[in-house]
Amino acid sequence: MAYINSGEGIMLEVKHSLGEGTHCAFRIDAHYGQFDEQTVAYTVTATVERGDADTISKSLYLKVHTGNGEGGEGDLWVDILDGDVRLLHQPVSELPDVVDVIDFIIPDWVTGDPLITCAIKAGLGAIIRQLMQCHRAHRDAPLRGRIMPVLRCLRDHAAQIGLHALTRFLNCLRRAILGA
Repeated sequence: MAYINSGEGIMLEVKHSLGEGTHCAFRIDAHYGQFDEQTVAYTVTATVERGDADTISKSLYLKVHTGNGEGGEGDLWVDILDGDVRLLHQPVSELPDVVDVIDFIIPDWVTGDPLITCAIKAGLGAIIRQLMQCHRAHRDAPLRGRIMPVLRCLRDHAAQIGLHALTRFLNCLRRAILGA
């Protein structure tokens, strides 16, 4: 596992060998360059290499932001995008259970590969889980007083996001490989 924290963002990369020339990796890039604009963006990328076969890669983008004219005035919002396709646009306060959100918006057909699906769901699930915890910790503050503490909380808990993503990823691989 590699973890790099710079002034503008954080990168976490996990690589796992599954034997027989198959390797799976996922990477979470957190971009805090837009922090002054009350936005934090994440890119979750998963890659699978299978021996001599083509390498498969997929990235999804998660953005936490204030509504600012997107039908989201007065709350902190989360968007998940697959290229130009918006898979989720919802106020953080209205997000249901993390597992339900991820399973609903990231069906297996989005990625086309069970290992890629494991990695994408692990990364996004860990980010959304931490977002909800940060939001709950500051929910009693007025919106203006809540946004920056929630975004700082996400930044400050980057290592926990990475560890939770790794745990989710390994559990998903175990279920996918062993059927457990």
